[in-house]
Amino acid sequence: MNATLRDAMHAAVSDATPSHDLLTDVLAGGRRRLRRRRAATAVGVSMSLVLCGLAVAGLRMPKAPPPVPALAGPLGDGGAHGDLADDAPYAASVRSALRDWLAKAKPSSGRPIGSGEVLWAGSTPAGPAAVIQQTVDFHKHKQTAVWFIGVGPDGPRVTSSNLVSPHVAAWYVDVAHRVLAVVDNGTPRGISYRWTYTADGQARRHFQSLPFEDGVAVVTLPTDVPRANVQVSNLPYTSFNSLVGIGNVELTDVPDPNRRLVWNDPTAKTATMIPLAHGNGQAQIGPARDALAVQLDTQAGKLLEANTDQAGNASNQLTWFIYGATPGGQQIVVFQRQLDGDPARLYLLVDGVLADAGAVDPAAALPVRIHLRNGEGWVVAQYGSTLRYRVGAGPWIAVGPNAGLLPEAATAVAVTAPGGRQDVVTLRSG
Repeated sequence: MNATLRDAMHAAVSDATPSHDLLTDVLAGGRRRLRRRRAATAVGVSMSLVLCGLAVAGLRMPKAPPPVPALAGPLGDGGAHGDLADDAPYAASVRSALRDWLAKAKPSSGRPIGSGEVLWAGSTPAGPAAVIQQTVDFHKHKQTAVWFIGVGPDGPRVTSSNLVSPHVAAWYVDVAHRVLAVVDNGTPRGISYRWTYTADGQARRHFQSLPFEDGVAVVTLPTDVPRANVQVSNLPYTSFNSLVGIGNVELTDVPDPNRRLVWNDPTAKTATMIPLAHGNGQAQIGPARDALAVQLDTQAGKLLEANTDQAGNASNQLTWFIYGATPGGQQIVVFQRQLDGDPARLYLLVDGVLADAGAVDPAAALPVRIHLRNGEGWVVAQYGSTLRYRVGAGPWIAVGPNAGLLPEAATAVAVTAPGGRQDVVTLRSG
Protein backbone atom coordinates (compact mmCIF):
# COMPACT_ATOMS: atom_id res chain seq x y z
CA MET A 1 0.00 0.00 0.00
CA ASN A 2 1.56 3.41 -0.94
CA ALA A 3 1.58 6.53 1.30
CA THR A 4 -1.05 8.42 -0.68
CA LEU A 5 -3.66 5.65 -0.33
CA ARG A 6 -2.89 5.18 3.39
CA ASP A 7 -3.26 8.91 4.08
CA ALA A 8 -6.56 9.03 2.24
CA MET A 9 -7.99 6.13 4.29
CA HIS A 10 -6.97 7.67 7.60
CA ALA A 11 -8.59 10.92 6.57
CA ALA A 12 -11.83 9.14 5.73
CA VAL A 13 -12.23 7.52 9.18
CA SER A 14 -10.47 10.02 11.40
CA ASP A 15 -13.80 11.16 12.99
CA ALA A 16 -15.29 7.59 13.49
CA THR A 17 -15.56 6.20 17.07
CA PRO A 18 -15.79 2.36 17.50
CA SER A 19 -18.63 0.93 19.64
CA HIS A 20 -17.74 -0.46 23.07
CA ASP A 21 -19.16 -3.86 22.25
CA LEU A 22 -17.71 -4.20 18.80
CA LEU A 23 -15.51 -7.15 19.79
CA THR A 24 -18.44 -8.92 21.41
CA ASP A 25 -20.55 -8.45 18.30
CA VAL A 26 -17.75 -9.68 16.09
CA LEU A 27 -17.26 -12.77 18.22
CA ALA A 28 -21.01 -13.39 18.40
CA GLY A 29 -21.25 -13.00 14.66
CA GLY A 30 -18.48 -15.51 14.26
CA ARG A 31 -20.28 -17.98 16.51
CA ARG A 32 -23.53 -17.49 14.56
CA ARG A 33 -21.73 -18.15 11.31
CA LEU A 34 -20.14 -21.28 12.84
CA ARG A 35 -23.56 -22.48 14.07
CA ARG A 36 -25.05 -21.83 10.65
CA ARG A 37 -22.27 -23.77 8.98
CA ARG A 38 -22.70 -26.63 11.47
CA ALA A 39 -26.45 -26.55 11.09
CA ALA A 40 -26.13 -26.55 7.34
CA THR A 41 -23.74 -29.46 7.55
CA ALA A 42 -26.03 -31.31 9.95
CA VAL A 43 -29.03 -30.69 7.75
CA GLY A 44 -27.05 -31.90 4.77
CA VAL A 45 -26.00 -35.02 6.61
CA SER A 46 -29.50 -35.55 7.93
CA MET A 47 -30.97 -35.13 4.50
CA SER A 48 -28.40 -37.56 3.15
CA LEU A 49 -29.34 -40.05 5.85
CA VAL A 50 -33.01 -39.53 5.24
CA LEU A 51 -32.58 -39.97 1.54
CA CYS A 52 -30.43 -43.06 2.10
CA GLY A 53 -32.96 -44.32 4.61
CA LEU A 54 -35.75 -43.77 2.15
CA ALA A 55 -33.76 -45.60 -0.47
CA VAL A 56 -33.10 -48.50 1.89
CA ALA A 57 -36.67 -48.41 3.09
CA GLY A 58 -37.73 -48.41 -0.50
CA LEU A 59 -35.74 -51.60 -0.99
CA ARG A 60 -37.13 -53.16 2.17
CA MET A 61 -40.69 -51.96 2.00
CA PRO A 62 -41.99 -55.16 0.32
CA LYS A 63 -41.92 -58.17 2.63
CA ALA A 64 -39.18 -60.70 2.05
CA PRO A 65 -40.40 -63.18 -0.55
CA PRO A 66 -41.56 -66.46 0.94
CA PRO A 67 -39.34 -69.50 0.45
CA VAL A 68 -39.65 -71.21 -2.88
CA PRO A 69 -42.29 -73.94 -2.47
CA ALA A 70 -40.63 -77.30 -1.98
CA LEU A 71 -43.61 -79.05 -3.56
CA ALA A 72 -45.43 -78.71 -6.84
CA GLY A 73 -49.18 -79.05 -7.19
CA PRO A 74 -51.89 -77.94 -4.75
CA LEU A 75 -49.60 -77.85 -1.69
CA GLY A 76 -47.33 -75.36 -3.42
CA ASP A 77 -49.97 -72.61 -3.64
CA GLY A 78 -49.08 -71.04 -0.28
CA GLY A 79 -52.33 -72.02 1.42
CA ALA A 80 -53.18 -74.50 4.16
CA HIS A 81 -54.87 -77.76 3.12
CA GLY A 82 -56.57 -80.72 4.75
CA ASP A 83 -59.46 -81.10 7.16
CA LEU A 84 -57.14 -80.25 10.07
CA ALA A 85 -55.71 -77.12 8.43
CA ASP A 86 -57.38 -74.85 11.03
CA ASP A 87 -56.42 -77.01 14.01
CA ALA A 88 -53.95 -74.64 15.69
CA PRO A 89 -52.98 -76.99 18.57
CA TYR A 90 -52.18 -79.79 16.14
CA ALA A 91 -50.14 -77.43 13.94
CA ALA A 92 -48.21 -76.31 17.01
CA SER A 93 -47.51 -79.93 17.98
CA VAL A 94 -46.27 -80.64 14.45
CA ARG A 95 -43.88 -77.69 14.56
CA SER A 96 -42.66 -78.76 17.98
CA ALA A 97 -42.08 -82.33 16.80
CA LEU A 98 -40.03 -81.10 13.85
CA ARG A 99 -37.94 -78.74 16.01
CA ASP A 100 -37.18 -81.58 18.41
CA TRP A 101 -36.34 -83.91 15.55
CA LEU A 102 -33.97 -81.39 13.94
CA ALA A 103 -32.30 -80.75 17.28
CA LYS A 104 -31.66 -84.46 17.83
CA ALA A 105 -30.87 -85.48 14.25
CA LYS A 106 -27.43 -87.00 13.74
CA PRO A 107 -25.70 -85.83 11.67
CA SER A 108 -27.27 -82.42 12.10
CA SER A 109 -30.09 -81.76 9.68
CA GLY A 110 -29.62 -78.03 9.96
CA ARG A 111 -30.91 -75.25 12.19
CA PRO A 112 -34.56 -74.31 11.56
CA ILE A 113 -35.21 -70.76 10.43
CA GLY A 114 -38.65 -69.59 11.44
CA SER A 115 -41.48 -71.73 12.74
CA GLY A 116 -42.27 -73.72 9.60
CA GLU A 117 -45.43 -73.67 7.54
CA VAL A 118 -47.92 -76.52 7.76
CA LEU A 119 -48.97 -77.10 4.16
CA TRP A 120 -51.36 -79.96 4.86
CA ALA A 121 -52.86 -81.47 7.97
CA GLY A 122 -55.46 -84.18 7.68
CA SER A 123 -57.16 -87.17 9.22
CA THR A 124 -56.17 -90.70 8.17
CA PRO A 125 -57.25 -94.18 9.31
CA ALA A 126 -54.09 -94.26 11.43
CA GLY A 127 -54.56 -90.81 12.97
CA PRO A 128 -53.62 -87.21 12.06
CA ALA A 129 -50.79 -86.58 9.60
CA ALA A 130 -49.17 -83.49 8.14
CA VAL A 131 -46.78 -81.98 5.64
CA ILE A 132 -44.70 -79.07 6.92
CA GLN A 133 -42.39 -76.81 4.93
CA GLN A 134 -39.34 -75.61 6.81
CA THR A 135 -36.23 -73.63 5.89
CA VAL A 136 -33.05 -74.82 7.56
CA ASP A 137 -29.57 -73.35 7.80
CA PHE A 138 -26.70 -75.70 7.00
CA HIS A 139 -23.66 -73.73 8.09
CA LYS A 140 -24.88 -70.53 6.37
CA HIS A 141 -26.39 -72.44 3.47
CA LYS A 142 -30.19 -72.16 3.55
CA GLN A 143 -32.47 -74.75 2.06
CA THR A 144 -36.23 -75.18 2.11
CA ALA A 145 -37.72 -78.65 2.22
CA VAL A 146 -40.80 -80.47 3.45
CA TRP A 147 -41.07 -82.98 6.26
CA PHE A 148 -43.73 -85.66 6.40
CA ILE A 149 -45.42 -86.20 9.73
CA GLY A 150 -47.04 -89.41 10.89
CA VAL A 151 -48.35 -90.84 14.14
CA GLY A 152 -46.10 -91.96 16.96
CA PRO A 153 -46.75 -93.29 20.46
CA ASP A 154 -46.40 -89.79 21.92
CA GLY A 155 -47.99 -87.70 19.19
CA PRO A 156 -46.76 -86.41 15.82
CA ARG A 157 -43.79 -88.35 14.45
CA VAL A 158 -41.33 -87.13 11.80
CA THR A 159 -41.14 -89.94 9.26
CA SER A 160 -39.02 -88.47 6.47
CA SER A 161 -38.40 -85.45 4.26
CA ASN A 162 -37.58 -84.54 0.68
CA LEU A 163 -34.46 -82.67 1.80
CA VAL A 164 -32.09 -85.07 0.07
CA SER A 165 -34.29 -86.18 -2.83
CA PRO A 166 -37.18 -84.20 -4.33
CA HIS A 167 -38.61 -87.52 -5.58
CA VAL A 168 -39.70 -88.41 -2.03
CA ALA A 169 -43.37 -87.45 -1.87
CA ALA A 170 -45.03 -90.28 0.06
CA TRP A 171 -44.83 -91.60 3.59
CA TYR A 172 -46.24 -94.24 5.90
CA VAL A 173 -48.34 -92.53 8.53
CA ASP A 174 -48.29 -95.32 11.09
CA VAL A 175 -45.38 -97.17 12.62
CA ALA A 176 -46.77 -100.47 11.30
CA HIS A 177 -46.55 -99.08 7.74
CA ARG A 178 -50.07 -99.96 6.63
CA VAL A 179 -51.40 -96.44 5.90
CA LEU A 180 -49.67 -94.61 3.07
CA ALA A 181 -50.07 -90.92 2.22
CA VAL A 182 -49.00 -89.51 -1.15
CA VAL A 183 -48.63 -85.85 -2.15
CA ASP A 184 -50.48 -84.57 -5.21
CA ASN A 185 -47.99 -82.87 -7.53
CA GLY A 186 -50.63 -81.70 -9.97
CA THR A 187 -50.31 -84.67 -12.33
CA PRO A 188 -51.79 -88.19 -12.13
CA ARG A 189 -50.13 -90.62 -9.77
CA GLY A 190 -50.83 -94.28 -9.14
CA ILE A 191 -50.06 -97.09 -6.73
CA SER A 192 -49.09 -100.71 -7.37
CA TYR A 193 -49.36 -103.42 -4.73
CA ARG A 194 -48.12 -106.45 -6.67
CA TRP A 195 -45.96 -107.80 -9.42
CA THR A 196 -47.70 -109.58 -12.27
CA TYR A 197 -45.81 -112.55 -13.75
CA THR A 198 -46.47 -114.11 -17.14
CA ALA A 199 -45.42 -117.44 -18.63
CA ASP A 200 -42.99 -115.81 -21.06
CA GLY A 201 -40.84 -114.51 -18.20
CA GLN A 202 -42.19 -110.98 -17.89
CA ALA A 203 -42.65 -109.25 -14.53
CA ARG A 204 -44.82 -106.17 -14.78
CA ARG A 205 -46.28 -103.45 -12.57
CA HIS A 206 -49.84 -102.21 -12.98
CA PHE A 207 -50.68 -98.90 -11.29
CA GLN A 208 -54.15 -97.80 -10.23
CA SER A 209 -54.89 -94.08 -9.91
CA LEU A 210 -54.65 -92.56 -6.44
CA PRO A 211 -57.71 -90.78 -4.96
CA PHE A 212 -56.31 -87.30 -4.25
CA GLU A 213 -58.28 -84.90 -2.09
CA ASP A 214 -57.10 -81.40 -1.24
CA GLY A 215 -53.47 -82.17 -2.04
CA VAL A 216 -52.94 -85.65 -0.58
CA ALA A 217 -54.15 -89.21 -1.20
CA VAL A 218 -54.39 -91.66 1.71
CA VAL A 219 -54.64 -95.43 1.17
CA THR A 220 -54.60 -98.46 3.46
CA LEU A 221 -52.52 -101.38 2.23
CA PRO A 222 -54.36 -104.67 1.67
CA THR A 223 -53.65 -107.13 4.45
CA ASP A 224 -51.82 -109.57 2.16
CA VAL A 225 -49.46 -106.96 0.70
CA PRO A 226 -46.01 -106.53 2.27
CA ARG A 227 -44.89 -102.93 2.18
CA ALA A 228 -41.75 -103.93 0.29
CA ASN A 229 -44.01 -104.66 -2.69
CA VAL A 230 -45.68 -101.23 -2.76
CA GLN A 231 -44.62 -98.73 -5.41
CA VAL A 232 -45.95 -95.27 -6.28
CA SER A 233 -45.43 -93.78 -9.72
CA ASN A 234 -46.21 -90.79 -11.83
CA LEU A 235 -48.61 -91.84 -14.56
CA PRO A 236 -48.20 -93.16 -17.09
CA TYR A 237 -45.41 -95.35 -15.76
CA THR A 238 -42.63 -95.47 -18.35
CA SER A 239 -39.45 -96.39 -16.48
CA PHE A 240 -37.74 -96.44 -13.11
CA ASN A 241 -37.54 -92.63 -13.33
CA SER A 242 -41.35 -92.45 -13.07
CA LEU A 243 -41.30 -93.71 -9.49
CA VAL A 244 -42.20 -91.55 -6.50
CA GLY A 245 -40.04 -92.07 -3.44
CA ILE A 246 -41.66 -93.42 -0.28
CA GLY A 247 -39.81 -92.10 2.74
CA ASN A 248 -39.49 -93.83 6.11
CA VAL A 249 -37.46 -93.33 9.22
CA GLU A 250 -37.39 -97.09 9.69
CA LEU A 251 -35.50 -99.49 7.45
CA THR A 252 -37.45 -100.86 4.52
CA ASP A 253 -38.44 -104.49 4.37
CA VAL A 254 -35.90 -106.89 2.93
CA PRO A 255 -36.83 -109.94 0.90
CA ASP A 256 -37.55 -112.91 3.15
CA PRO A 257 -34.72 -115.44 2.70
CA ASN A 258 -37.22 -118.22 3.47
CA ARG A 259 -38.95 -117.46 0.18
CA ARG A 260 -36.05 -118.48 -2.02
CA LEU A 261 -33.68 -121.39 -2.45
CA VAL A 262 -30.41 -120.80 -0.61
CA TRP A 263 -28.12 -123.07 -2.56
CA ASN A 264 -24.57 -122.15 -1.74
CA ASP A 265 -21.34 -123.78 -2.80
CA PRO A 266 -18.74 -122.51 -0.29
CA THR A 267 -15.93 -123.36 -2.71
CA ALA A 268 -17.35 -121.27 -5.55
CA LYS A 269 -16.04 -117.78 -6.21
CA THR A 270 -19.16 -116.82 -8.14
CA ALA A 271 -22.67 -118.29 -8.39
CA THR A 272 -23.19 -121.93 -7.43
CA MET A 273 -23.03 -123.96 -10.66
CA ILE A 274 -25.11 -127.16 -10.78
CA PRO A 275 -24.64 -129.37 -13.86
CA LEU A 276 -27.58 -131.40 -15.11
CA ALA A 277 -27.10 -135.17 -15.01
CA HIS A 278 -28.82 -137.46 -17.52
CA GLY A 279 -30.86 -140.45 -16.48
CA ASN A 280 -27.80 -142.66 -16.75
CA GLY A 281 -26.18 -140.73 -13.89
CA GLN A 282 -23.57 -139.07 -16.10
CA ALA A 283 -23.32 -135.29 -16.19
CA GLN A 284 -23.44 -133.85 -19.66
CA ILE A 285 -21.13 -130.97 -18.88
CA GLY A 286 -18.22 -131.12 -16.50
CA PRO A 287 -17.68 -128.88 -13.45
CA ALA A 288 -18.32 -125.24 -14.26
CA ARG A 289 -15.63 -122.66 -14.35
CA ASP A 290 -15.99 -119.05 -13.24
CA ALA A 291 -16.12 -117.90 -16.85
CA LEU A 292 -19.28 -119.91 -17.46
CA ALA A 293 -20.89 -118.49 -14.33
CA VAL A 294 -20.18 -114.94 -15.51
CA GLN A 295 -21.49 -115.76 -18.97
CA LEU A 296 -24.77 -117.17 -17.65
CA ASP A 297 -25.20 -114.33 -15.18
CA THR A 298 -24.78 -111.77 -17.96
CA GLN A 299 -27.14 -113.58 -20.29
CA ALA A 300 -29.85 -114.08 -17.70
CA GLY A 301 -29.48 -110.55 -16.32
CA LYS A 302 -30.00 -108.92 -19.69
CA LEU A 303 -33.08 -111.01 -20.43
CA LEU A 304 -34.62 -110.25 -17.04
CA GLU A 305 -33.95 -106.54 -17.39
CA ALA A 306 -35.61 -106.48 -20.80
CA ASN A 307 -38.69 -108.23 -19.43
CA THR A 308 -39.10 -106.55 -16.05
CA ASP A 309 -40.59 -103.20 -15.13
CA GLN A 310 -37.82 -101.67 -13.06
CA ALA A 311 -40.21 -100.53 -10.36
CA GLY A 312 -37.89 -101.44 -7.52
CA ASN A 313 -34.35 -102.29 -6.60
CA ALA A 314 -35.13 -105.46 -4.67
CA SER A 315 -34.12 -107.90 -7.39
CA ASN A 316 -31.79 -110.41 -5.79
CA GLN A 317 -28.47 -111.30 -7.27
CA LEU A 318 -28.60 -114.54 -9.24
CA THR A 319 -26.90 -116.95 -6.87
CA TRP A 320 -27.07 -120.31 -8.63
CA PHE A 321 -27.50 -121.84 -12.07
CA ILE A 322 -28.54 -125.30 -13.21
CA TYR A 323 -27.17 -125.88 -16.69
CA GLY A 324 -26.96 -128.60 -19.31
CA ALA A 325 -28.49 -129.73 -22.61
CA THR A 326 -31.34 -131.90 -23.87
CA PRO A 327 -30.69 -135.06 -25.88
CA GLY A 328 -31.63 -133.01 -28.94
CA GLY A 329 -28.89 -130.50 -28.19
CA GLN A 330 -30.93 -127.59 -26.77
CA GLN A 331 -29.08 -125.64 -24.10
CA ILE A 332 -30.91 -125.44 -20.74
CA VAL A 333 -30.36 -123.00 -17.88
CA VAL A 334 -32.51 -122.77 -14.73
CA PHE A 335 -32.18 -120.06 -12.06
CA GLN A 336 -34.27 -118.10 -9.56
CA ARG A 337 -34.97 -114.40 -9.05
CA GLN A 338 -36.86 -112.75 -6.19
CA LEU A 339 -38.58 -109.37 -6.46
CA ASP A 340 -39.35 -107.39 -3.33
CA GLY A 341 -41.37 -109.42 -0.81
CA ASP A 342 -42.65 -112.00 -3.28
CA PRO A 343 -41.54 -115.63 -3.29
CA ALA A 344 -38.64 -116.23 -5.64
CA ARG A 345 -39.59 -117.51 -9.06
CA LEU A 346 -37.92 -120.11 -11.22
CA TYR A 347 -36.84 -119.14 -14.70
CA LEU A 348 -35.94 -121.40 -17.56
CA LEU A 349 -33.79 -120.63 -20.58
CA VAL A 350 -34.01 -123.02 -23.51
CA ASP A 351 -31.63 -121.94 -26.25
CA GLY A 352 -31.83 -118.42 -24.87
CA VAL A 353 -35.64 -118.19 -24.78
CA LEU A 354 -36.93 -117.08 -21.37
CA ALA A 355 -39.87 -118.71 -19.56
CA ASP A 356 -41.34 -118.36 -16.07
CA ALA A 357 -41.53 -121.76 -14.33
CA GLY A 358 -43.53 -120.59 -11.32
CA ALA A 359 -42.99 -119.61 -7.72
CA VAL A 360 -40.41 -121.38 -5.58
CA ASP A 361 -41.43 -123.52 -2.61
CA PRO A 362 -38.24 -123.77 -0.54
CA ALA A 363 -39.85 -126.31 1.78
CA ALA A 364 -40.68 -128.75 -1.02
CA ALA A 365 -38.82 -132.06 -1.19
CA LEU A 366 -38.19 -131.37 -4.88
CA PRO A 367 -38.33 -127.57 -5.32
CA VAL A 368 -37.28 -127.66 -9.00
CA ARG A 369 -39.67 -129.76 -11.09
CA ILE A 370 -40.05 -128.36 -14.60
CA HIS A 371 -41.73 -130.17 -17.46
CA LEU A 372 -40.03 -129.23 -20.71
CA ARG A 373 -42.05 -128.61 -23.83
CA ASN A 374 -41.90 -130.73 -26.98
CA GLY A 375 -41.43 -133.95 -25.03
CA GLU A 376 -37.88 -133.14 -23.92
CA GLY A 377 -38.41 -134.46 -20.39
CA TRP A 378 -38.16 -133.06 -16.87
CA VAL A 379 -35.63 -130.87 -15.11
CA VAL A 380 -35.53 -131.71 -11.40
CA ALA A 381 -33.24 -130.49 -8.62
CA GLN A 382 -32.66 -130.47 -4.89
CA TYR A 383 -29.19 -129.21 -4.06
CA GLY A 384 -27.28 -131.50 -1.75
CA SER A 385 -29.56 -134.52 -2.28
CA THR A 386 -29.24 -137.69 -4.37
CA LEU A 387 -31.87 -138.22 -7.05
CA ARG A 388 -33.40 -141.35 -8.62
CA TYR A 389 -36.38 -141.76 -10.89
CA ARG A 390 -38.62 -144.47 -12.25
CA VAL A 391 -41.28 -144.99 -14.92
CA GLY A 392 -44.56 -146.34 -13.55
CA ALA A 393 -43.85 -149.32 -11.29
CA GLY A 394 -40.44 -149.92 -12.84
CA PRO A 395 -37.11 -150.01 -11.04
CA TRP A 396 -35.46 -146.91 -9.56
CA ILE A 397 -32.76 -145.48 -11.78
CA ALA A 398 -29.97 -143.36 -10.35
CA VAL A 399 -29.61 -139.85 -11.74
CA GLY A 400 -26.92 -138.36 -9.59
CA PRO A 401 -26.54 -135.56 -7.07
CA ASN A 402 -28.28 -132.20 -7.05
CA ALA A 403 -30.02 -132.03 -10.45
CA GLY A 404 -31.03 -134.17 -13.37
CA LEU A 405 -32.72 -134.21 -16.76
CA LEU A 406 -35.25 -137.05 -16.73
CA PRO A 407 -36.91 -138.69 -19.73
CA GLU A 408 -40.44 -137.70 -20.71
CA ALA A 409 -41.80 -141.05 -19.43
CA ALA A 410 -40.55 -140.53 -15.86
CA THR A 411 -43.37 -140.61 -13.31
CA ALA A 412 -41.69 -140.27 -9.89
CA VAL A 413 -38.49 -139.04 -8.25
CA ALA A 414 -36.89 -140.33 -5.06
CA VAL A 415 -35.05 -137.56 -3.20
CA THR A 416 -32.53 -138.72 -0.58
CA ALA A 417 -31.25 -136.00 1.73
CA PRO A 418 -27.71 -136.07 3.19
CA GLY A 419 -29.03 -137.47 6.47
CA GLY A 420 -30.68 -140.40 4.69
CA ARG A 421 -34.28 -139.24 4.68
CA GLN A 422 -36.06 -140.12 1.46
CA ASP A 423 -39.09 -138.47 -0.11
CA VAL A 424 -40.88 -139.74 -3.20
CA VAL A 425 -42.32 -137.03 -5.44
CA THR A 426 -44.87 -137.90 -8.13
CA LEU A 427 -44.37 -136.24 -11.51
CA ARG A 428 -47.47 -137.65 -13.13
CA SER A 429 -49.91 -140.50 -12.62
CA GLY A 430 -49.41 -143.82 -14.41
